[in-house]
This record gives sequence, structure tokens and C-alpha cells, in this order.
Amino acid sequence: MGQAEDEGQTLMPIDEFKFAYISEDDSKEIATRQLLSFLSVNEEERKKRAPSKALFSLSKIPPGAMTDACPFFKWESRRIYDVDGFLLFWDQSIKLDDTNSLTVRTAGTDLLRTPVWSVSAGKTEPLDALICAARELLHDFPDIKPVLMNDETEPRLICYSYPRLGILASSVAQPNERFVIDLWRLEPIPVKKKEHEDDEPREESVTTVWSPYDFVTRATVDRFRALFRRQRSGLPRMPATLEQISPAAAAARDGIEEMTTGPELEKIGQETSYFCAPATMEMILRRHGVMKDQYAIAPVMKTDNDGTDPVDQADAVDNLTGYVFVGSLDSTTSFTEGKDEIRANRPFKIGSVAHSRACCGFMVESGGREWLYIYDPWPPFDGKVYFESWLADYLRDYVYVRPATSM
Repeated sequence: MGQAEDEGQTLMPIDEFKFAYISEDDSKEIATRQLLSFLSVNEEERKKRAPSKALFSLSKIPPGAMTDACPFFKWESRRIYDVDGFLLFWDQSIKLDDTNSLTVRTAGTDLLRTPVWSVSAGKTEPLDALICAARELLHDFPDIKPVLMNDETEPRLICYSYPRLGILASSVAQPNERFVIDLWRLEPIPVKKKEHEDDEPREESVTTVWSPYDFVTRATVDRFRALFRRQRSGLPRMPATLEQISPAAAAARDGIEEMTTGPELEKIGQETSYFCAPATMEMILRRHGVMKDQYAIAPVMKTDNDGTDPVDQADAVDNLTGYVFVGSLDSTTSFTEGKDEIRANRPFKIGSVAHSRACCGFMVESGGREWLYIYDPWPPFDGKVYFESWLADYLRDYVYVRPATSM
């Protein structure tokens, strides 16, 4: 990991690029500035937004979570690493109440194209308890132990296949043989890629372990850093005092273009580790009045333990809907194409390296920074809703679900 695999590229480990990590203080400053673009500042504006965005409101942030000193919010920081030990993200969170939090995920370095990857407001994830459960699981595998770095006593939180999280473990007998213990799957996943003999690997295989740093090469590093600088300079300005937070948020939201399909999707968590595509399609089809669950959708999509091929995802739509709707695969994704679907009130599937999710909205900041509004079927049985920067993930395909009469 930590280097790209594209044929013809000059491959270099990322530590050859002499990068510096984003500090915790810089991450908090970035989080505050970015948050301003997402906070409704009055009741009238809040009511105009989709119901699922109700927590993106300045009024929802308790006074105890704010401070007179810059960066004005009492952010709780959490480091997230990749499987090779490179700092990947900072999660900066504010507890809104006993149940909900607001989280801004910022980049760990300037190699990741954009300083902010996602912004979410919703159910607080019990990450410490999940890490503890993952570590406890290793008692059932005496040949596997958690990887502890330096003098640390707890395993690091890692993002092993964006946006999935886990801890890293290794074989006692063969320390170079590494595994990920996913926080929700609670089973060892080999870090080394599976060898495929006769069958081609799935394009969206759920067993793929990868890092966003894999896309950093001699050919891309300068462009990624330039994008990062441009995106950071375009963040809303930091207010000078706490009293200026409200007018600063109002100014940041002035001129924003934002749209969500109506009605919204129903958040549905996937029921197995490899049902991300069927669960995504279940959310989209329900929005169109087609009530099929994941177990009915999966065989039509030819889903197996590795996941579902995008071609089969698109082809399944016709049969699942009795040809009332038609599935269409688009392997040349763009933000403009996604906006066009939302403007037509049609949620669609987005596919990344190893995951499928549903998109039902977009936002464009006044400075041009672009966001997708995502309904993610992961974590299992629950799912998650968040804004994701268009520059963050590496989106490989869309699957559109359109009325047959419009084709």
C-alpha cells in the first residue's frame, strides 16, 4: 500500500515525497472554517432544508461546546491512519447531545487533494467500544495480535477501505502477515490482496484493502498538492470572535446552491458485509415505490461474497422493477452529471474502489467547492448520512435508475 498501481506510472512510496502531516491545531482550524458552510443560522433557513439536515444548525450546538478562543468550538480530535501507519484523517467532533454528534473529517496531509473529506451530523459512533470489541475478538485467534505502534497501549484506528474503519493485527508466527479487524464485521481480513486465477476480481470487491495514498504518484503529487492549496484557500474565513460565528456562517452560506431529492431516501444499513450494492439499490427503489429487500435484490444482481459488479447492478434494475425503470451504468463520472440527476429528482448509485452508496443531493459553495449528499449503507444494519467532498473519494461509476418512459 502507500503507492499507486496504475500501469505505466512511476511508483514511489509516499514517504519519498517528503510531506508534512497536518497538525491537530491546523485540523481544528480547517474544521471550524468548513463547518460555517453547513450551519443554518435561523429557523427559516433550517425549515427550507431537507429534514435529515436538521442537525446542521448553529442552534443545535450546545453553549458548552463553544469557547471564546479560536477555533471557537471544543473539537474532540481522533486520528485515523492507513494500513501502512501514515496519518490519513483527523476526525473533529462536537457532541450535540447524548445521542448525536457533528463531525468534520479533515485530511492528514496535503497529498489528499482536499483539506476536508466529509461533514456529518447524526448518531454518535461508539468507536472506543467498537475498538475494544475488535481487540477482544483476537482472543479467539491466538496466532493474531493487535499491532501497537511506538509506546502506544491501544491499537490505532485505521481506514482500510474508505470509508470503512478497523484496527490492524498481525500474525505472531509471521509478523509481515497482516490483517484488518473491521469494527463492525469483527473478523480478520487479510491485508494482502487475494490472488485470482480463472475469475476476474470484482470491480467493487468488498475484500479490497487500499489507501487514498495509493493514488499519489510522481505524476499526480504536484496536482494533488495544488488542489489542496486551492481548496484550503477557498474555505470560509475564520471569524475574529465567537460573537461573529453566526454572521460568518450566514456569509458562508450566502450564494450556496443546495438540492436534495424529495422525498429523501430512507436510510437502510446493509445486512451483510458484501450487501452494499443491494442495500444501496433497496434505498433507491424504495424511493420509487418498489419494495424489494436486499435478499431479493442480491441474487438478481449476482451478488457474491466479493460484492457485485457494476454492470450487474445496472442490469438488475430492469428485472427488479418489471421494466418500469431502467438501470444505466455510467463509467465516466462527473459532478455535473450527478447534479443533473438530482435536479431531475432521481437519486443514483455511486461506486468507489470497494463500496456502493446512494446519492440524493448536492451542494456547491459560493467559492465553487462541490459536495455530494450520501446515504451510505455502511455500517451494517444502520448506515450513515453525510456530505462528502467531490474531490475526496475516487468515484468509478454511477448507476442511474430512470423511468422507462424517459429513455
